[in-house]
Amino acid sequence: MESAANFSSSYAKAILAATRQTDLAQPDKPKAVHGMTPEQMGRTEREMEALQQEFKRSKPPTATMSCCW
Repeated sequence: MESAANFSSSYAKAILAATRQTDLAQPDKPKAVHGMTPEQMGRTEREMEALQQEFKRSKPPTATMSCCW
């Protein structure tokens, strides 16, 4: 949220909706986002995972130093 400079409750709810249940601090507690059905949250999770994969593919590889002293 800080890097996006967005601290609204709507943004926080969107992040919660896009977070997999297993990645939550309390994965055994069902998440609930007002106004979203479980199906919509599942779709949002899948869309976020696809975006993360796309981002990883588009990110240039980091250079590693392989120098011996």
